[in-house]
Amino acid sequence: MEFSVNGYNAGKDMMKITEVEVWGKGISKGKSARLSSLKVDGKELEGFDPENYSYSLEVPYGGQVPKVTAQAADHASLFVWQALENNGAAQIKVFSEDGRNTAYYTVEFTEKAPALKPLKYLRKPLR
Repeated sequence: MEFSVNGYNAGKDMMKITEVEVWGKGISKGKSARLSSLKVDGKELEGFDPENYSYSLEVPYGGQVPKVTAQAADHASLFVWQALENNGAAQIKVFSEDGRNTAYYTVEFTEKAPALKPLKYLRKPLR
């Protein structure tokens, strides 16, 4: 940036800049409403693809409800609604930086059936 003043007399005149205008191209905001990362219980979701918006996972019977975390791409924002039970779904809403685009990702959980152990029958001799 360069300033020049014509007719400035050093020591006698005062110069004060009250307004400066800067012309140039502005920084464009991101238009993408996509995720760059999707994790379940802190582990990267296997097979994650930002172009795929729906996932299904089987979770162990009687375990804790999985926690979903995500990271948005291109300076987008996001909000995660966690699943409330093992047979439920977590949903992520992604907002583009410019606010014009949104996307929803869903991770559906299905709880495995309980493991059944075979019963052992004891035969008592008849008397």
